[in-house]
Amino acid sequence: MKKVTFYLGPANNLASRRIVVTKRPNGVDRNPSPSADSTLAGNAEWFEITLQEDIYIAELTDTASGGSASRPIRLLFSLGQDATSGPFVNDGSSLFGITNIEEI
Repeated sequence: MKKVTFYLGPANNLASRRIVVTKRPNGVDRNPSPSADSTLAGNAEWFEITLQEDIYIAELTDTASGGSASRPIRLLFSLGQDATSGPFVNDGSSLFGITNIEEI
């Protein structure tokens, strides 16, 4: 298992943030259930989740204080043998990215 930490980007004038993390569809499971489907407070900038080794798609959608939703931002990442060890987001300038992957 691996603990994955995401930086969601700056939280300016947001009512909420929704992050959905799902295994990438494959020939065996064409419509996998989400590993996480969380609606966070508008001021949230970080999200952590524990996942098995596999390939995942993370999707972030922000809802502004006025009620309009952003276009989803998608991030494809691997936690298997081909998992990257970086570079990760580390300067706070990115809109959405992984900051850390930790073996647990």
